[in-house]
Amino acid sequence: MTMKEYVIAGADVLLDDFAFHKRCVTVRNGGISEISLSPPEGLERIDAAGLRLLPGLVETHFHGAQGVTFQCPDREGVKKVAAFEASMGITSIFPTISSSADDVAQGAIRTIRAAAEEGTAGAKIRGIHLEGPFLSEEYRGAHPKEDLFIPSPERLDVYRKAGGDWIRILTIAPEINGAEETIRYARRHSITVELGHSGADYATAMKAIDLGANVATHTFNAMRPLRHRDPGVLGAVLTDGRVTCEVICDMRHVEEPVVRLIYLAKGADLINIVSDSMYGAGLPEGVYHMEGRTRTVKDGLAYLDDGTISGSACTSMHGFRNLVGMGIPVEEVSKMASRNPARTAGILDKTGTITVGKDADLILLNPALEVVSTFVEGRCVYGGGTR
Repeated sequence: MTMKEYVIAGADVLLDDFAFHKRCVTVRNGGISEISLSPPEGLERIDAAGLRLLPGLVETHFHGAQGVTFQCPDREGVKKVAAFEASMGITSIFPTISSSADDVAQGAIRTIRAAAEEGTAGAKIRGIHLEGPFLSEEYRGAHPKEDLFIPSPERLDVYRKAGGDWIRILTIAPEINGAEETIRYARRHSITVELGHSGADYATAMKAIDLGANVATHTFNAMRPLRHRDPGVLGAVLTDGRVTCEVICDMRHVEEPVVRLIYLAKGADLINIVSDSMYGAGLPEGVYHMEGRTRTVKDGLAYLDDGTISGSACTSMHGFRNLVGMGIPVEEVSKMASRNPARTAGILDKTGTITVGKDADLILLNPALEVVSTFVEGRCVYGGGTR
């Protein structure tokens, strides 16, 4: 269904005060043009009685899905992932590239950039996330040791030349030589800086936060442990109100009691739900060989041969449902899945809330939190717009 002007009527709408209201949302030319008590006359009407209308999810950290990896993608593969993400209620995506050889990274950046500039029939590509190569060797996780590099503005500029303004997020370990200068350079170019894959002590992490780092990459995963006399990077990101914490909410990367601890420490306004999914998301369980490595997809996770967890096979919508299942209100979970990641990625002026003037990036959910329809810039890219 493709319509330039229509109204979604009858739904309980989660407005930008993050409370539900019985409202009608009018969409014109891809944007939200009006929010009213009754539907305007003369427009095609989508009957959404019994459904909830929420802002589409914003996924800022994932590495692929449906057999496609962003390490060596082709344009059609990127678009295939965008379509899959839309089916899961995700309307904005930031394809994430792991640490890799320069030619591989630059090739992936150029391909994702080309797909973004062409546009997709699914979730909208809003930018690229570089998860590395400026990471701690000790806390590199599944990132190959040989693909790690000393951070520098010059090396980051290599990636910027390949990706231009599409490079929007950078994960970096702040304790590595050259990190401070690289953080400063990234912030000058409006790149969100995340602290991750790090063994930094508390003071080093706090200095990076003072320089503008304001997100923690998959909090608790691939980080120096939290100790009562050695708070480290976790002590910094969990207690500083300037920092938003990414959380992989598959309940396997981080067990539920620790997810609850993060929620108690940060609140709904300072958490980003991410999936960290890899190409196994949307695929059946089994053994797969891609990127020159073998991974086993099982129970929503991907494992390397040595048992190291190498990403999730779930999506951020799975995380959304898991948090609601913990007893966190849908209204708060929506902040973590939509508004907060849009804010930290610098796109809150365009998406992330249901607000007049923003893009019509919307999802209709049934009472079981299943996606009925997904709208990206007003286009219905999944479902038929009705029950």
